[in-house]
Amino acid sequence: MIAAVVPLQRRSVRLPDKNGRPLHGKPVMSYILEAAHQAKGIDAVIVATESNEIAALAQQYGAEVVSNPPELAEDTVSPLDVVEFALKNRSEITTLVLTFATMPLLCSADIEGCVGLFIHRQPPGVVAVDEVPVLFWRMAARITADERMAWIHPTVGLRQCGREEIAEAEGRVYRPAGIGVVSRETFLRYGSVYVPDMLAYLVPKERAVDINDEIDFAVAECLLARREQQKVIHQESA
Repeated sequence: MIAAVVPLQRRSVRLPDKNGRPLHGKPVMSYILEAAHQAKGIDAVIVATESNEIAALAQQYGAEVVSNPPELAEDTVSPLDVVEFALKNRSEITTLVLTFATMPLLCSADIEGCVGLFIHRQPPGVVAVDEVPVLFWRMAARITADERMAWIHPTVGLRQCGREEIAEAEGRVYRPAGIGVVSRETFLRYGSVYVPDMLAYLVPKERAVDINDEIDFAVAECLLARREQQKVIHQESA
């Protein structure tokens, strides 16, 4: 069975109760649940949570629920620990499609693309990615205790080079974008969907918004409103 598993812990330090918070008229978590249900090849959509409130809301959107024990609600617990618990409680899952409710702009086509790549190429795993602006990545820095900039990467020549020149010289840089596909055995072996020799599936930047704070929330709201407007324009012109 290919199952989309969504870990949904109630806690959120920067944006309390964000999974159930209304976003463009619906709970944040509803978008990824609907996308997973609409994706071809997904046999079950499962939410793993310790919250009765989140469980009830997930069921309203057609998801099955794995109830987490209280110890998986602690701040030190990783979403991957929650997924591992769900896998061990649902032995019929053979392929895991890990998705996150905090990325509401991902669509069914993104999930289908990752699953299709996993089935046809048979790699150890597949992860959705989006491109990171390479100039920003190269110029990342930490601020020391005495307020000095400590560069993480060498910055020699950055004044003479533009973003595209650096990308051509050093290669483009990507980050995970909210979908990971692995077999049950691979996840339990590594404890992660990020495994050696996995393949990347590129998603458009406008669908790779991860809600972690109020700014992310506002960006997602605007992009969802624009998506809705584009649907209306398309329908009117059809």
